[in-house]
Amino acid sequence: MSHLLLEDVIQLKADYPDRFHFLISNHELAEMTNFPITKANRMLNVLFRCGMRELYGDATERVREAYIRFIASCPLAVKLDTRVFICHSAPENVDRDGFEMEIFERPWCDEDFVPAGSVFRLVWGRDFRAQNARAFATLVGADVLIHGHEPCLHGFSVPNDKQIILDCCGRRACYLILPLDRSLSQAEMIEQLGHLS
Repeated sequence: MSHLLLEDVIQLKADYPDRFHFLISNHELAEMTNFPITKANRMLNVLFRCGMRELYGDATERVREAYIRFIASCPLAVKLDTRVFICHSAPENVDRDGFEMEIFERPWCDEDFVPAGSVFRLVWGRDFRAQNARAFATLVGADVLIHGHEPCLHGFSVPNDKQIILDCCGRRACYLILPLDRSLSQAEMIEQLGHLS
């Protein structure tokens, strides 16, 4: 059940606070804001809470409140000194509409979580056009953007010269270990990709 995975993540953050960074995705934002997510005609939010209710019974709401506090404490992105920017996805139409970079520095407000809001745009985006990726990479000061949020037949996808999309959920789930002391090109990063299975 997905709430048990979230508890594993919380334990990893407690055990390795400076070495483990959990980034907010669309599913965490949906849980924070009660935004409905459906997949295969199933309400994932409802299934998440049913699993919690089965395990925690009357304590479910207290446990959920603790989950929400944890999620709200997590970053939206990680930027490496090697000009790599890692976040769940990239906002759509950055090349046309721009993007509010202050979202990475200031406290969030309710307007950030609605469909036109900055946090929402960041975690729900699926704009893989090269122009959009270049515009976002320029804004965040990155040479390479690393995202998830998109199923990939081969465990990863390279939609343009700025993005690498990792899918760690499918049969060919991928991961990437990057050095922190030197930069790698996008092509070199692709060579470093590993498969979990």
